[in-house]
Amino acid sequence: MLFGFIGVGNMGGPVARNLIRIGKDVIIFDVKEENVERCLAVGTNAKKASSIAELSDCDYVFSCLPMPQHIESVILAENGLYDHMKKGAVHIDLSTLTPALTKCMEDTANAKGLGYIQCTQGKSPSDAEKAEQPMYVGGDDKVVNPIWEDIFKRVSQPLRVANAEAATAIKLLGNMMAGVIISTVGEAIKTGEAVGMDAHDVVALLSASGCNSFQLGVRGPFMANRDFKNRFAVDLMLKDLRLGCEMAKNAGVELTLIEDARKCYEKAHDAGFGGEDSAAVYKVIEKRG
Repeated sequence: MLFGFIGVGNMGGPVARNLIRIGKDVIIFDVKEENVERCLAVGTNAKKASSIAELSDCDYVFSCLPMPQHIESVILAENGLYDHMKKGAVHIDLSTLTPALTKCMEDTANAKGLGYIQCTQGKSPSDAEKAEQPMYVGGDDKVVNPIWEDIFKRVSQPLRVANAEAATAIKLLGNMMAGVIISTVGEAIKTGEAVGMDAHDVVALLSASGCNSFQLGVRGPFMANRDFKNRFAVDLMLKDLRLGCEMAKNAGVELTLIEDARKCYEKAHDAGFGGEDSAAVYKVIEKRG
């Protein structure tokens, strides 16, 4: 069984490395050489591809790409992935997309005689590196079941969802909530400091309360320490908030808190913080009057 992997950055890289660690043969393609080298260092059962065409013999191809336009150009475009995969192979996408684009990929893959699985991931790159991240797996049973035990349960903590579109929707919903929570953490820290508290104390004391959360525990200390090294960038959070707001609008749902969070992240992007961690939204919040 031969695996291909396109996009081995913050969230794709850990899955690719875990495939290598469990002994699978994996061909790696990424535009950043340092991402590829980090995967190759894990085991001799991995090798580099210089083009997508070199994945044509793979039985399964994973992809984890940052933006919808990358899906269009790398997967769906003429001479993209689907033009190179052999019939009967399965595409497994980890990207965060709209349900509509997910449906388009699934339909296009099926029309070309390919299987399709959408499986988005939750939590952080460090969780993914330990295969402890939730993975929301959607797709036809006939393509999911054969690799459920041997692949998904060994590289993640998988959760079965109704279909491929649901796998995308739940990831967007999670990141929509995360965007609100992170910005709320920032506002709480700023308010605590304004009334004379130390930012570290604000985080520690709130962590012992009923409002404790994953984002408070992870990004609260980032804000208190002013550590904005990228783990999940402002621009990626902004992309997901925009996609989530689009999904809600198309479904006839009016959003308020999430729209406010989106505007806050837009200000962070406009201020030049787009490549920093999503916790950098705090820098926008602390500058408010």
